Amino acid sequence: MGLPAIAQQSATPTESTTDPATGFDLERIKVLRVERKLLLDQQREDQQALQKEMAAHVNHPSVIAGVMERRRHMERLAQLDRIKQIGDENNDQALIERAAAARDLELRRYFMWRTLQRTNNLEAARILPQTDTPGE
Repeated sequence: MGLPAIAQQSATPTESTTDPATGFDLERIKVLRVERKLLLDQQREDQQALQKEMAAHVNHPSVIAGVMERRRHMERLAQLDRIKQIGDENNDQALIERAAAARDLELRRYFMWRTLQRTNNLEAARILPQTDTPGE
């Protein structure tokens, strides 16, 4: 993205544009504000285009399946974390270890499902943002 016309006109600072109280180049500050506004406008347009594309696919079967699976995954993790917390409160090392092992299995199961789902449905993989990260 090139500099806007205002930025190209005032590429060299002059003494008259410097604020004597602060020492800042007022003309350069104006240029930076214009550039920032242009960048924010472009980002806003990109975000709106992405939202419009995703809104067109809200009822896609793979989107619904993904939402349901993510909900199931988060509920299972919450239950296992609560079981581990109970084990911590009761100093039950066996319960803590079983909860940790079950949590690892759940993470593995979910990430395998997610990978398979995205591999099998390339259309949905193109539509859906890749927001999941390991360790969730």
